[in-house]
Amino acid sequence: MRQNIQKESILYKIFEKVGTVERYQKDEIIFLQNDPAHEFYLIRKGRVRVYLTAENGNELTIEIVRAGKIFGEAGYFSRSTQINSVSAVTEVELLAVNMVELYPHLVDNPEAMIEMFQFMANRIRDLSLQLNSITFMSVEKKLAYMLLHLGEYFKKNPDDNEFSVDYTHQEMGDLTGSNRVTVTRALKHMQEMGLVKLEYRNIHVINVKALEEYLGDVY
Repeated sequence: MRQNIQKESILYKIFEKVGTVERYQKDEIIFLQNDPAHEFYLIRKGRVRVYLTAENGNELTIEIVRAGKIFGEAGYFSRSTQINSVSAVTEVELLAVNMVELYPHLVDNPEAMIEMFQFMANRIRDLSLQLNSITFMSVEKKLAYMLLHLGEYFKKNPDDNEFSVDYTHQEMGDLTGSNRVTVTRALKHMQEMGLVKLEYRNIHVINVKALEEYLGDVY
């Protein structure tokens, strides 16, 4: 799961200082694959969908990114075009940042620079793990894996044995490369197994340890 940049951190405060505020409505496109990458973004409010589009128009969701996280950095730092598309899942408020403004502050604040490096390393790790989950697992295990992964963000305390995820079945389908009907059927079966409880626009994981055991060595 992408590491959050905490509002109390030096890095977040630097972003607030040098970033330009941008706002988007639900389903509005923020940028498209192959657009020029003039900046990257920190989410202040809301969440966005990062996805790839094939030549035939089919879309594959890479991840749903929430407040406190960065996106668009791959194209920007490679001095290339955007490698994916991003749209608003909810109303969002962003900070658009470029290195011309950011770099002097990082030089003056080594702690913030280290935090940036840690973020980049976690980013590579998370996408590698997510690719494995999408490619080789059954739908139910994909969902179990993704729920545990999301738990890193949604848990109130790291040792909690239960937590809730306010993602729709469609969003979970986007994350796992499955359609909504298949996701709903799989989640209902997981509910029967005593792993989750389904609520309106919410999935409640009621036993983290049981979910980890269900995945076995995968997680």
